[in-house]
Amino acid sequence: MEETFRDTLRYCTWRIMNPTQVELEAALRAVAMYPDYPPSYKRFVFIFAGHGLNEQIVVKDGFVRITENVIVPLEAKNACSLATVPKLFFIDACRGPLQDNGVIVASRGGEVVESIKVPEKGNMLIAYSTLPHYEALEDSSWRALAENVSV
Repeated sequence: MEETFRDTLRYCTWRIMNPTQVELEAALRAVAMYPDYPPSYKRFVFIFAGHGLNEQIVVKDGFVRITENVIVPLEAKNACSLATVPKLFFIDACRGPLQDNGVIVASRGGEVVESIKVPEKGNMLIAYSTLPHYEALEDSSWRALAENVSV
């Protein structure tokens, strides 16, 4: 995924491998507090691939709550230079103990291919314009993302 964002979409990427909670929070604070992003930085993407449980992700020394430890530091009040920039969060981690037994598929788009097992409840990107319990601002939530996303 990093190559797609870096090479195809031309994002500046910063990789942190197996951070501790303190290291992850310090990195997010550094991103949030950077005073002068170039105008070419039109969006921010946070990608996490690893383990998780419910609304937490696993770091080297324990768990980190996604909302409090990842999203809040990047809210407009905490990251003024990113206030108008759409922020995308991709979390590739378990959210609970239930197992997805998958399904066997033998075709893709009408084309016969080798039978493979795919997750029954996977391969979905579900995006909300705001966090749980908050109203979405009609004029800004999706418009900023739509105006700044290009492929």
